[in-house]
Amino acid sequence: MKGFGGRSNVPKVFTVVADSQTNGRGTRGRKWKYGTGNLFMTIAIHRSTLSTPVHYLPLRSGTLIASAIQSYVSDPSSEIRLKWPNDILINGQKLCGILIEMEDDHFLIGIGCNIMEAPVVAPDGAECGRPSTALIQHSSVLQQYRASLEAQPAEYVEETTEGVAGTSPQQRSPLVHRRVAKEIAAKFEEWIQSRSDTPERVIDDFSRNMDFSEQLLRDKYNQPEGRVVPLYVNEDG
Repeated sequence: MKGFGGRSNVPKVFTVVADSQTNGRGTRGRKWKYGTGNLFMTIAIHRSTLSTPVHYLPLRSGTLIASAIQSYVSDPSSEIRLKWPNDILINGQKLCGILIEMEDDHFLIGIGCNIMEAPVVAPDGAECGRPSTALIQHSSVLQQYRASLEAQPAEYVEETTEGVAGTSPQQRSPLVHRRVAKEIAAKFEEWIQSRSDTPERVIDDFSRNMDFSEQLLRDKYNQPEGRVVPLYVNEDG
């Protein structure tokens, strides 16, 4: 996603979706683990399209992604929560991470979401974290969609993109993540076009879905140093 800055023909809003990832990054330089069929996407948003100050973007991104994911969750016992400022959890397990950077006047919202696989997360050390989960474990819709892709000849697969034709049913199964990517991109597009968001609404929406359980606290060297319990989100996010 580097190198497009300064070009006059760059769209103000666009999305890039990858079918695989080899060097994913999480917060504070930690690794985002690769899983076959998982979602790796970046939504680029020009700063002029934001209707709220930029420091609310991580919180709003979380609520938009959670809303898109919620539509796929069929298990009534599955509870989606937002961990401040950039994680999405299901039943306390990590499903999705968000990392926002900037390239010239575009904010790059990197989204990693476990769709088909839940990578193993170390219980201790610099790379430790919450246990992970995968969306398909909670979604009969995605399970049925995967089954339909695997049963169809390659030429009838809905996502007819370069490289899909001629793949085996097993290789087409990971294409489930593209369906989820479309839903997430649509949520961001609707939000941008509305131009009606407010800081108060961002805080309210995030707080209503916030995870208030005990959380790991890290020092400046990314080492665990204790645990904290969040109480609320300040007015500035």
